[in-house]
Amino acid sequence: MTAPSNINRERIAATEAVIRPRIRRTPLVGADLAEFGLPAAPVTFKLEMLQHSGSFKARLLRCARNDGGGSA
Repeated sequence: MTAPSNINRERIAATEAVIRPRIRRTPLVGADLAEFGLPAAPVTFKLEMLQHSGSFKARLLRCARNDGGGSA
């Protein structure tokens, strides 16, 4: 494992370039709280239920189902 002292901007930028093709963005939807009967204010919803099926949350849901639906 790399020691923390070896982490720098250049290594972070290089790593980002390598993983960029594999990054899947979670869709965002903007709305106004007034649409929900609340005082007007902008709000952004991160639609995590639309993440790629290999995401951590989907695997966690499968685990919860497999052990009888216990809390996860």
